[in-house]
Amino acid sequence: MAQSKNNGSSNEPKEPKEPDLNGALEDLKKLAEKPKKIAPEEVVRQGFDQIETAIKQGYSYTDIRKVFSNRGVQISIKDLKEQYEAIAKTKE
Repeated sequence: MAQSKNNGSSNEPKEPKEPDLNGALEDLKKLAEKPKKIAPEEVVRQGFDQIETAIKQGYSYTDIRKVFSNRGVQISIKDLKEQYEAIAKTKE
């Protein structure tokens, strides 16, 4: 037996009956306020003192990266190390 094309379980997004431009613009504004990705240099710049303390206490870049990752902040170990060393040089 063939099923009807529109059985109410479509995965396609449903469009509102009337366009809601103001609502869409408000949602876009909220989206713009929350960046999807934070630049590695910004992560390290803001967390430099804490990163420096952790390194001095013997924590590895892997340990530090896990802390960021557990909170949804994605940064590679390579970027973390490179950015940390670059900022550290400017503070010497």
